[in-house]
Amino acid sequence: MNSNLIVLTDQDGNSVRFELLDIVEYKEDEYAVLYPADGGDDEPVHILRIISENLDVNEAEFEGLDDDELIDTIYQIFRERNDLDD
Repeated sequence: MNSNLIVLTDQDGNSVRFELLDIVEYKEDEYAVLYPADGGDDEPVHILRIISENLDVNEAEFEGLDDDELIDTIYQIFRERNDLDD
């Protein structure tokens, strides 16, 4: 089993598998960069703020972002850290 796979449950109770690509720290917050595990090559990455973690039970809580500028900033940090070219 791939340890980078996580399952997120949305507010409607639906479970979706994601590959955790990276965790980016920015201005005292942490952001998860995720890719849909069952998606095709055209799927965008998802960036969520990590709002709580309980490592003892391997759980985390995330929230979506509404700020396009913040999303772009986190994405650019992710790209630079992982040497990804356009």
